[in-house]
Amino acid sequence: MLKRTNAPLAASLLASAAFLMPSCATHESVGRPPSAAEVAHINGLAAESGSMRIEYVKPFPPCGDGGCVLPVSPVRIEYADNQQVAFLTSYGSVESVPTPVVTGVSAPDGVGAVVGGLVGAAIGFALSFLAVSALEDFGRRSTEEDANKGCDPICPALMVTTTIGAGVIGIALGKHQSRRTFDFDRPASALR
Repeated sequence: MLKRTNAPLAASLLASAAFLMPSCATHESVGRPPSAAEVAHINGLAAESGSMRIEYVKPFPPCGDGGCVLPVSPVRIEYADNQQVAFLTSYGSVESVPTPVVTGVSAPDGVGAVVGGLVGAAIGFALSFLAVSALEDFGRRSTEEDANKGCDPICPALMVTTTIGAGVIGIALGKHQSRRTFDFDRPASALR
């Protein structure tokens, strides 16, 4: 059985990890259309990750007779004006979208990997701490010769590998989940 003194520590580690999770997404307000300086800032962040995602109005308006051709795999904004936003794709083509249907763009943010690693390591440590407590309690109730061994050779390795493994998984998940979104919501006149 788990010691009662271990439960508050494990609960506080898990609560701390849960508290950090909402910090993985940020929003930044830019002009509609974004200025040249804002485009450079957005492209700088997108260049770090090599990708960007276009956010569209919902519901998406019906397309004309020619159908809709939306950019696939955008990597940077080429230019933006009141009529259209042009994106360079990973295939080397420049594709435009009408400015009124674009609500913003987002790109992976490097902060997510750090936060994900910390959250994953905290969760891994809390879970390994609970597992070690259970193993130690089990060792005390075993035969007398087994009780002297406890879990000394296994416990430190279990805690270290679980903490590191969970941290690595957290880094991978955080890297792909954390995004900075640039909302095209300020009127163009506010930029001048």
